[in-house]
Amino acid sequence: MFVVDIFSTSLLEDFATLKHELASYNKDLLKKPSLVLLNKTDLPGQEQIIPLFTEKYPDVPFLTGSAKKKEGLDELTVSLEKLFVTQLKKKDEQEASSPASTAFSDQ
Repeated sequence: MFVVDIFSTSLLEDFATLKHELASYNKDLLKKPSLVLLNKTDLPGQEQIIPLFTEKYPDVPFLTGSAKKKEGLDELTVSLEKLFVTQLKKKDEQEASSPASTAFSDQ
């Protein structure tokens, strides 16, 4: 999950920088599902900024919220839970279909 200040003077660059830093640590991390929280959407003017993000990153799932006012937390919690459950199911399916796990299934 990435949290980005929607009123940063370099919102798009901030997100690109976060992705670059993650890749410099481990490129495989960028292959994992992610979610962006655009924070501080309680402040006026945010309506004009969100389309800039979606235009630049149309395939990146995002949510909006305000940490200060605790807005969007329920949606964030549900989205993270779905993401986590989906990843667990994928991992379980991969483990179930791997040769090592089927080698002992006949015994």
